[in-house]
Amino acid sequence: MPDSYKVLVTTNRFPEHALAKLTARGVRYFQVPYPADAEAMRALAAREQVDGILVRHALVPAAVIEASPRLRAVSKMGTGVSEIAVDAATARGVPVANTRGSNAEAVAQLTVGLIYAVVRRIPRSDSVIRKGGWDKVVYPHTKLDGCCLGIVGFGAIGRRVAELMRPLSMTFVAYSPRVPDGDFPDWVRKVEDIDTLVEAADIVSLHNALTPETRHMFDARRLARMKPSAFLINTARGAIVDEAALAAALRDGQIAGAALDVFAEEPINRDNPLIEAPNTVLTSHIGALTRESEDAGSTAAVDNLLALLDGRLEDPRLVVNPETLSAR
Repeated sequence: MPDSYKVLVTTNRFPEHALAKLTARGVRYFQVPYPADAEAMRALAAREQVDGILVRHALVPAAVIEASPRLRAVSKMGTGVSEIAVDAATARGVPVANTRGSNAEAVAQLTVGLIYAVVRRIPRSDSVIRKGGWDKVVYPHTKLDGCCLGIVGFGAIGRRVAELMRPLSMTFVAYSPRVPDGDFPDWVRKVEDIDTLVEAADIVSLHNALTPETRHMFDARRLARMKPSAFLINTARGAIVDEAALAAALRDGQIAGAALDVFAEEPINRDNPLIEAPNTVLTSHIGALTRESEDAGSTAAVDNLLALLDGRLEDPRLVVNPETLSAR
């Protein structure tokens, strides 16, 4: 073990209490101002020859991964790693860890909030009142009890959403091909085809990973299979949805509404058609941003990084490219 590791932190907005754990270990860390610039990260990683990279929100392209021959670990605060060049890390034998499960409760609670907000049109009513209006009889609302909630991705977050919504006497259908049948409770119907879920659900909630296969999983064709009365919720990754197709479906009344916390480009481009689309609720990727989730996720990310650098990671399931561990 070296006297002191060097770590690139991809933002200067990483929680201080977690960075204190690095300092306590004698780790020297170098932060990039928010929003992170890929070239600044690459230059810093190359100049300091970092041993590890601690990621929060930034894009970490292959050039950053390849900048330091000393690099031995990448640790992400959060679950999704689509912004990290995992293939480049794998090619170099560098494990990439995440903190899956640490933000499940926070994201699930926001998902439930978005469901209520868009189905009961809460932001719209608030806006009308603030402008001097009173829209009590303008439109009817949809009740949630008796509705079918379709969950795409039945991991920790998807499961928790179902648990939180279960008291409403809803029915549940889930599509999650990598989850074993035995992991589904008897009150959730697992389907083998996503179109079956889409056609059955009154609300479709996305909780799957972004992969080449799931990119634009919800395109114009799939949106057309949804009920005209149905709502789409996305707290997973923005690019799972074809945003132009979704905006068109909303304008045409093809679906009833959508609530999204994630977008293909973040911060959201002001030309994004969803900004002007009707019956939408948009939030700025705040799903994991509770104090409790921030504390747990940042601490876990630092612990994972140190464990990988020390060669003592106890849970290889936290590494998204586990083949790098056996290579070590």
